[in-house]
Amino acid sequence: MAPKNLPQETIDHVISYLHDDKYSLSSTSLVRRSWTSQSRRHLFSSVSVKAYVASFESFLQFVKDNVDGSKFSPPVHTVIRTLHLSGPTVAGNLHGGLPIITVAFVAELCSILKKLKTLKFTTVQFGDPGIAEGNSSEYLQGLLDTQQTLTLDTF
Repeated sequence: MAPKNLPQETIDHVISYLHDDKYSLSSTSLVRRSWTSQSRRHLFSSVSVKAYVASFESFLQFVKDNVDGSKFSPPVHTVIRTLHLSGPTVAGNLHGGLPIITVAFVAELCSILKKLKTLKFTTVQFGDPGIAEGNSSEYLQGLLDTQQTLTLDTF
């Protein structure tokens, strides 16, 4: 049983040592309510989403549904720093083709994920001419909040 009189700062500091250990962070998030927030900050700082269908809309809807923080605390959109969106890696898994990334999707995603620093795309199809051209990074950077910086990697 965890001591009840440890200062929250001490607990947070101990949990921060586990930042690379997803299993331990998952466990600590269940120990006590006071441990949950810091554990989730580390658990959700880097998120990978693989789409086996032609869009990432369900992920976007999940993030939008949690903006008020009623389902998760802290709200997921406040802790995601790195997001990797990837499509199927095997040609046989193309149910409906590669996921399509549009300017509207990226703009909405970035408007919700204010702390996002790195956005990676793998095995996706860009659905807008501005993105499909070679200047995709500059084109998407223009969509972001002026306080937001973003590294864009496409593979």
